[in-house]
Amino acid sequence: MPVRDTRCLLRSFCKFVFYSGAGNFYYDETYNESIAYRLYTIASYSVYVTMILLENIAAIFGNFPEVEKNSAVMFAAIHNIVLAKMFLLQYHKRSIKKLNFEIVAIMENINNERVMKAQYTRVKYGISFYAVSVYLALGAYGIESLRKVISEGAPFYTVVTYLPQYDDTSTTADIVRSFFYFTWLYMMLPMMSTDCMPIIHLILLAHKFKTLCLYFEGLRTNLDKQIILVGRNNAEDMLRRSFIEGIIMHQKLIFLAQEIHRLFGIIMSLQVCESSAVAVLLLLRLAASLLSNAMFYCGWHLHDARKDTNNDIRKLVLIGCAQAQKPLILKAFGVQDLSYATFVSLRMPTDYKRKTDRGMAGREIYDLAAEEVTLRQKNSP
Repeated sequence: MPVRDTRCLLRSFCKFVFYSGAGNFYYDETYNESIAYRLYTIASYSVYVTMILLENIAAIFGNFPEVEKNSAVMFAAIHNIVLAKMFLLQYHKRSIKKLNFEIVAIMENINNERVMKAQYTRVKYGISFYAVSVYLALGAYGIESLRKVISEGAPFYTVVTYLPQYDDTSTTADIVRSFFYFTWLYMMLPMMSTDCMPIIHLILLAHKFKTLCLYFEGLRTNLDKQIILVGRNNAEDMLRRSFIEGIIMHQKLIFLAQEIHRLFGIIMSLQVCESSAVAVLLLLRLAASLLSNAMFYCGWHLHDARKDTNNDIRKLVLIGCAQAQKPLILKAFGVQDLSYATFVSLRMPTDYKRKTDRGMAGREIYDLAAEEVTLRQKNSP
């Protein structure tokens, strides 16, 4: 099976986005938005907005039992965020197309098969597991509501809307509730497209950095071969030109990272509590942090600096390594770093409070103290 490169991978994802009703985000007209398709998109988004509006009215003014009332408040808050992300994606549609063209075109001639295979596997299984988990959760809601209908005679409620009323048990009300449930199921397709769009671009960018690392590491091996084939002077000139090309590619990757932050910054900020987005972000930072070492071991020490000080590759390596050592910083709403530390700072207070309520925090502190005493006793003479 041939390994799919960045172009094929991005085209496949944009195909999924297109069939979800979110539109064509590929940089060419592979997936044409006909008049019928645009009418279909407008109609589907109108239904989403209507359903979420009824959820908000139910959360504010609805008279429901406690369980349904809590569900109304929860779904209203979550679906407002989902709808905001979906419209943000539409707002940046033209810029995202340009970004897709840039991320496909850059470094296409030096793609590494092993890196492309790892990239394809990560995107394929990541999206698949995400989609399965989403629809398993929604299916569980439907099954539980159906169980209540059969065993308790309660109305079929998954998405809690203001209309139909809770005590309305007519056939029309049941049809409307079922319609909103299937609308909810279908709305998850553009929602997943929106959530996966920045994550996939971060994965692609991370593997671009990995490819660039392999490019700089390959300069050292290529230098040894070129010294034998064309002589030391020509080999050193080729090394210098190749290193300059690598620096240019690095600058383009930094620009793409800034574009991803500009286009998807708010969407990623709304995902700041999701471990998947933070994990992908850390993979990008890890891949970028390895670039300075790859530059340093390119073979610059074999260059004779005494021949031409103006063309000394050492200066280029110094500038390139200094630039590569600067961490990629993406911020939530322009304030909070999107990093593992942010994720921990948001999760730790809740987890600690939960453990304190269960009486687990004190036991964990006691166990840690006991382990420390044991280690000191073992290390003492």
